[in-house]
Amino acid sequence: MEPMDGIELVKRIRNEGAEEVRYVPIVMLTGHSEADRVRAARDAGANEFLAKPVSANSIYSRILRIVENLRPFIKSESYFGPDRRRHNEGPPDGIAERREAQANPAVDNFSVLSENEAAELLAN
Repeated sequence: MEPMDGIELVKRIRNEGAEEVRYVPIVMLTGHSEADRVRAARDAGANEFLAKPVSANSIYSRILRIVENLRPFIKSESYFGPDRRRHNEGPPDGIAERREAQANPAVDNFSVLSENEAAELLAN
């Protein structure tokens, strides 16, 4: 992907995008599935990660995971993006809470499709 790679694109969206764009859910699709690349995508602010080849079901399951389990966004000096922790254990000892309490403006109007509705859309 020229002139930048996917990780750079995610960083730019999260850090330089307009306020409503910064919260857009991002599923990174890539042929590079090395652990370092997965961590880099997570640390850039991607919500989910999929390695190619992908199926319609795997894409659907990632989108559904984002919609059903919205993670709050974190804002710190070095990171802006979805909370990378999958469990709510609170902030580390001695660190103030960094999760934002407001709703995610990019997903306020989402509606969840049934599995049949999604399969029908993907088939067309």
